[in-house]
Amino acid sequence: AIRTIPSRIMSIGMTQAEAEAFLAEAGHAQKRSGLTDDDAIVVEQEPELTMQIPEGGTVETYGVSPEEIVVWELDEMGSPNTVQYIRKMTGLDHKSVGTMKVFFTFPEMPMITFEGNANEASVLLPEKSFTRSFRGQVAVTNMSRPNRGTIGIRLEGSDEFGPTGEEAYGTNVAGRIISDLELLMKDVKDGDIIYVREGEGKTPAPVARSTQVTAGPPAPPEGGTAGPVHPFRVGARRRMKEKAAEKERSRTVSEE
Repeated sequence: AIRTIPSRIMSIGMTQAEAEAFLAEAGHAQKRSGLTDDDAIVVEQEPELTMQIPEGGTVETYGVSPEEIVVWELDEMGSPNTVQYIRKMTGLDHKSVGTMKVFFTFPEMPMITFEGNANEASVLLPEKSFTRSFRGQVAVTNMSRPNRGTIGIRLEGSDEFGPTGEEAYGTNVAGRIISDLELLMKDVKDGDIIYVREGEGKTPAPVARSTQVTAGPPAPPEGGTAGPVHPFRVGARRRMKEKAAEKERSRTVSEE
């Protein structure tokens, strides 16, 4: 096996308690946010990249209840390229809990759609489609349609339209939801971040637990980059800034 120095610092998918022990063993302090209970699942880590974590630095871990994480099964046999696309868009190609950003939903809508990447999907050829789209089916709009790359989940069965609202020829079926759809849809709105993981039949992205850890380089300055950033990941730091900005706007309006 190949071991890197420094070893990867990745706590996503652990509980808050496991993350605390893991980070302490690696010489880092933990700052809990979101749901801070010991058994809450870490779905975001800030910084996420090991090279951005300075020696002895603090890592923020954002937790949610296990029930808030959507679980799906992906069909690698039927739509291998579509599954690869979904894993890349959600981050499941390198971590055990990924993210999706809600693109469009409203009450009584027979589906919910999530943002994709039209450039990445420009070569997404048609793969497995449907004869009847069932509740909980997951699919992606393929390259034959203008809204290519959109990810969708069907909320009602249909013989005509798939999870992204396209007809069969424009739909690549990628899998199905195996967790509670009612929990997924509770109070969800456009722009929300949804956390997802794959079912137990799929080996999740590895979580580093090596004890051989040496310090990485200092984190880059604010606004700098040290590697690829997932397009839909809303880090804990950004969330805190957005909340602070919203609070300041509300205060300004009230003073006026």
